[in-house]
Amino acid sequence: MKKLYALLSISILLLLNACSDYADDIKDEYQERLTAGSIECDKYIEGTQVSTIDGGDRICKDGAWSPVVSDHPKSSSSNTTTHLSSTIQHESKSSSSESNQSSSSSSSAVTALYLCPDGSHAVDYESCEKEDCKKYSGDLVCLEDIIAEHGECVENIEDSIGLVSRTYFICKNSAWSEANTFEVDTYRWESGKDGDTKFGQIQTENCYVYDTSSAYNNWRIGDDIDCELGFGGCTHAKEGITQKTESNSYFSCIDLKWVAASKFVIDTYGWVPDTIDGAWKTGNVNVNEYYVFDKDNNGWRASISEEDHSEINGCTARRQGEMDIIHYADDINEVYYETEYICFEKKWFKAREMQWDLPRDIYLNPSITYGILEDDRDNKSYKTVTIEKGEFVQTWMAQNLNYLDSVSTTSLKKHVWCGAREYENWTVEEKKCDVAGAIYDWSAAIDSLQIYKEFGKKCGAGKNCLFDTSIQGICPNGWRLPTSKDWDKLYDIVGGEENLKSRIGWGTKYEDKYGFAGIPNFNDKYDVGADWYNEFIFLSSDQLSSQIYGHSQSFGSIRCVKDPLPESCETENSVYEYGNAFYICHSSKWEKTDWATYTYGACTSHKENEIEKGPIGGVYYMCSEGAWIETPYSYGNCNTSRENELVSFENDFYLCKNETWEPVTQLEYENGICTLEIEGKIASISSSREGYYTCTNEKWEYINTCPTDKEEGETFFLDGCHSCRCSKGALVCRGC
Repeated sequence: MKKLYALLSISILLLLNACSDYADDIKDEYQERLTAGSIECDKYIEGTQVSTIDGGDRICKDGAWSPVVSDHPKSSSSNTTTHLSSTIQHESKSSSSESNQSSSSSSSAVTALYLCPDGSHAVDYESCEKEDCKKYSGDLVCLEDIIAEHGECVENIEDSIGLVSRTYFICKNSAWSEANTFEVDTYRWESGKDGDTKFGQIQTENCYVYDTSSAYNNWRIGDDIDCELGFGGCTHAKEGITQKTESNSYFSCIDLKWVAASKFVIDTYGWVPDTIDGAWKTGNVNVNEYYVFDKDNNGWRASISEEDHSEINGCTARRQGEMDIIHYADDINEVYYETEYICFEKKWFKAREMQWDLPRDIYLNPSITYGILEDDRDNKSYKTVTIEKGEFVQTWMAQNLNYLDSVSTTSLKKHVWCGAREYENWTVEEKKCDVAGAIYDWSAAIDSLQIYKEFGKKCGAGKNCLFDTSIQGICPNGWRLPTSKDWDKLYDIVGGEENLKSRIGWGTKYEDKYGFAGIPNFNDKYDVGADWYNEFIFLSSDQLSSQIYGHSQSFGSIRCVKDPLPESCETENSVYEYGNAFYICHSSKWEKTDWATYTYGACTSHKENEIEKGPIGGVYYMCSEGAWIETPYSYGNCNTSRENELVSFENDFYLCKNETWEPVTQLEYENGICTLEIEGKIASISSSREGYYTCTNEKWEYINTCPTDKEEGETFFLDGCHSCRCSKGALVCRGC
């Protein structure tokens, strides 16, 4: 019996060892098949059990598939299905054909997990055949699963979101579909104020901004910095504004992003428009930086010249051409010298020095009305001025001649220059010619080669000659070189050459009340330029001017004088301008006429009731009964039937009042005259976005300051029509 028991024990032990060896072999085989052909056993599916054809079960335990001793049910439960579907994202990347081969190559292959045609795995093959099943985030989810969890997608749950397995679905347009990150993160958020921020509900690192602009009018994804700075997100309404953080950092809202503010923005943060054009301040942070208020753009800008931050304030667009004086004091605050400056293109220039960087027109007198000479030889133009006293009337060029074409006019070759002369060598600097005109010797001035052709006279370099009458010389057609008598008469009329000198460019201040604008050119024949301030030299046809050094060796600038009015005329009704007067040819004689006749011709019967625009805004001429009659409106006369009628023509606006056309503003034309009947009305100008107007006490009052109850960047409406936004303390408005 003991022997039998021993044998039985040995047999059982051998059987158990054999079973153990077999189990290990099966475990190794299933480990290989499950890893290579189906699902890798990892921590995410720890404890998951699967079935095989031979009835054996395998369980994922400690990172490996192991046999389960208990019998496996023939079909998987719904719990198993749900659990497996939540773990399929950990499957291997083997192909469908490889998996099918693996599942059919052995009777012990895993059959509980199938590789479906869409690449997902299912608990049973029937699950693969359903058309309403789809793989989401690695999980196989069927429509029936969503409906079972959240119900049918119907109208009363539109936009609802529900979670199935690891995927969010949204009910939209009567169908369940996968929800995107934005829909999930902002689910059931209420509307906010412009710039409000929140972090996402699921993706908590996502920052969202509420934007009231028409492009969004909803929450939108923003940048992390929108949620971090502490003053809300950058939106369309905040475009261009700057905010300061608690740590004294500055950020500007640009293209829906907060960016580090520039030095200029930091230094001018919080500044409001000044009442004084050209006022200046030092920067908020950079105290050695200076900034100027420019009314033209209603804002601050960086200073361009050091004179901006002085007693004369900044040079602005509205101060163009203005002159002002800086007084310099000594240690005991007594003025010991002063310097005058002129404003040009937002920069101050010294007025008592010749400035080659300034255009030639800056040397003109802005209080003088100048004419224009067009030189058809090179298409250059020059300002002209008429000087008259009693019977004396002459029209002169108010700028120096700058004709340089030595190809068309061969007399100019080697006899005309720009810039300065050093000993016998001339330098050509066309920029100086653009400002001060060219320098001609006498040979070039009289056009000596043409003189030789016409008169047979050898004049020019080394050859002196005089003319009985004035000559055209190098001047444009209709103009001539002045004679010494012309100069002497001019000096006599104006009271000396000092009254012909320009306001700027000289070491001493001159008024230039006649507008001749003579600028300094040279002190002797070997020096041309801006270093000398006592004299100018102009050439004359007879070389007898007191400013000329010798005859044929002299050189200088040229001012041409207009030919005198001819004694007779040939073409009836032809017109002619001379001095400040206009002439028309009648019966072979020149008779004075008006501007309209000179410009538009004689008012004849075929022009009756024609209307033409005058030389200044708001003035028009109508041809009536043989004469041009001045009228302020281009569509007829103002009469009782047109009382209070508002009209416009080009940029002019008028009101018919008491049979007279009265000029009005664009605001009045567009919105009406401010009367008690429209008291309190709010209005704006179509061409402007700055501020608005309100009708108060029969006057339109301009309002351009932000209300105290409004924040920077805040948008609000006036009278339900005008939209305004606070921007740097000022208002930017849009009309109705």
